[in-house]
Amino acid sequence: MIIKKRHKQVEIIQQPAVQQILDTPLQAPNDVVVPKTESVEIKKEKPKTELDTIGEFEKIDISEIEFKERVERRRGDRRKGFRRIDERTLVSRAQEEARSIRELAAKEGYKNGLENAQKEVEKLKVALEDFLSSRYQIYDEIMPHILEISVEVAKKIIKKEVELSNDVLKNIINEVLGELSNTDEKITIKVAPDDVDFARASLPEIIQANKIEAKVAITPDESIEKGSCMVVSSNGVVDANFSTQLQIIQNAFGIYNGGQ
Repeated sequence: MIIKKRHKQVEIIQQPAVQQILDTPLQAPNDVVVPKTESVEIKKEKPKTELDTIGEFEKIDISEIEFKERVERRRGDRRKGFRRIDERTLVSRAQEEARSIRELAAKEGYKNGLENAQKEVEKLKVALEDFLSSRYQIYDEIMPHILEISVEVAKKIIKKEVELSNDVLKNIINEVLGELSNTDEKITIKVAPDDVDFARASLPEIIQANKIEAKVAITPDESIEKGSCMVVSSNGVVDANFSTQLQIIQNAFGIYNGGQ
């Protein structure tokens, strides 16, 4: 028999001679002993019962399993410990770097702050110099006005004092006579017409207080302001008018206001 395979199909071609041989039944010879086949007994396994399963579990060494588990846990703990150590190391390094950065920043900040402070000090010095310069300039500009105002205020105060009391005139005469020389033979005191009577009444007390030996006379003068006087002696003239005294003060500050 020849088997040919074409296109995934199997064809069987039978030849006549071969077919006859195949069709002839085989006969065993007389002297051939066919051995008897031994019967093979196949033992079927019994299904495991619950007791068998329990017995198998009892054969397992639990302590060995627990030991292995402990070993694994220790290994895991060591690995975790190593990780924790690594994390702590990283944190420590980060803290050190942060501290170094802060110190460096502080040093740089101090240096920059010092430079900025010096610059600010220079600015303040310049501003102070400008302020002082401008203050002196302003002072020079407003000082005359301040003095003029002060003089006007003084005039009003004196005028008010004279109106309230005649002691102002008495004190002025006493002060002027106290500064005169004892060599004067004649002294004339000019006062406002309204002050003649009061001046004459006060004269003896003034002469006695200053121990004046010269002859003293009181005369009225329209040019004399009320409450003031003018003293004429052989040694000179003392103008004790209020306006004259205030003008002297103005002149002392370099201000001349035209004799007002």
